[in-house]
Amino acid sequence: MMPYKYLLVFVVGFLSLSACGACSAWAEDKDFELYKESLEPHADVNKALSKALEEKKRLILVIGANWCHDSRSMARKLSTAEMKPLLDEHYIIHYTSVGYYDQALDVSPRFGLPVILGTPTVMIIDPSSHEVVNKSTLHKWRNAYAIDLEETVHYFTEHATASSSVSERPPINKAALARLKLFEEQMAKRVLKGFRHVGPQLKAYKQGKAPESFNEEWNELAKFRSTLAKDLKRLKTQLLQDPEKELILPTYEGFSWNE
Repeated sequence: MMPYKYLLVFVVGFLSLSACGACSAWAEDKDFELYKESLEPHADVNKALSKALEEKKRLILVIGANWCHDSRSMARKLSTAEMKPLLDEHYIIHYTSVGYYDQALDVSPRFGLPVILGTPTVMIIDPSSHEVVNKSTLHKWRNAYAIDLEETVHYFTEHATASSSVSERPPINKAALARLKLFEEQMAKRVLKGFRHVGPQLKAYKQGKAPESFNEEWNELAKFRSTLAKDLKRLKTQLLQDPEKELILPTYEGFSWNE
């Protein structure tokens, strides 16, 4: 019997203005502005989870934004004829909008991700356990525009039947895991503060009224998020492969604006 299909959760956030196409390529993928703002994003996700559970499928949750080129590109890829048979059989898709980083930022923590680090962030979820089966690669989709359709089909084919069984995981150094979890939560707070700072500027930018400091501060936050994503992946890989090796947690410079 086919295991529960997962609801793929796409969590979408900025990596950089150029990466999300905030400055160009707006017309392309314009028909795939599927990220609808909601007053009740958690209730919407619950409905999608229930539907996935009922149909014994996996949930694809896409958290993104219509202004983001990569978010629209992700939606376009999921709407192709090449993806349709796979999605119809194994997945339910739900798109969640982060607005201008002022909405639905508390959705990803429900599934063990303290904060999104790029748009789109894609989470593939087992609706029965709420386990995310693509934890190690969910951040890759923030560069969705650069990922070709063949790779996209392969990725979701592979995760359609990927196991999420806790019993199959290797032993973990619990003390090191707790340190890493605390570190990730602390860094998530920095990212959220950054979103609160640049979000209003981003909205003004889209209206042609951004302050002169916007590009510099936006790129500063984008660089931090990108570096953090790489560091977290490296540390989590080390914890799995060599659990007794000491974790050396990185430090980062403060932002140029007041935190």
